[in-house]
Amino acid sequence: MGKEIERKWIILPTDEVKNILITYGGFEIKDYYFNQFCRLRYVDGIWMITIKGEGTLERDEYEFRIDKSEINFLPTPNLVKKRIIYPYKNHDFELNVFRDIPFLDKTNNKLSNLILGEVELSSADEEIDIPPFFEQEVTDMKEFYGYNLFTRYVEYSKNNHIVWNEKE
Repeated sequence: MGKEIERKWIILPTDEVKNILITYGGFEIKDYYFNQFCRLRYVDGIWMITIKGEGTLERDEYEFRIDKSEINFLPTPNLVKKRIIYPYKNHDFELNVFRDIPFLDKTNNKLSNLILGEVELSSADEEIDIPPFFEQEVTDMKEFYGYNLFTRYVEYSKNNHIVWNEKE
């Protein structure tokens, strides 16, 4: 089992961020969470199962590719995000724009899609320079982790009677 060492931040949708999102393009990721430790991910025709351990900054992670023929269903709903890889100084940062997770920017009282910035590190005490538009660090705030965002989306959808299409 490998180790994932990752820090996370909230990103506000400033003009600079919007330009970066357009310039760098990115790709779509669909995640389905079985529980807080196990995720099915679909990216560009590739299916992955990820099993994660306890923790926030540093935790065990095992990821393996599976063949679609091993899946006889397509679980829904999916937590959908667009991921942009943004090189800054000595690191590649991931900017994740969540399609169905609203975020209230309290500085201007506007609602937008949640954008989280992440960076994977080689050690927990590695020093990094973060992009200037990274706002509040949320590494230790579990409500900003995939399973909890997924759960929030599922509850919102149930309360608003959203029906998902089982076939894609």
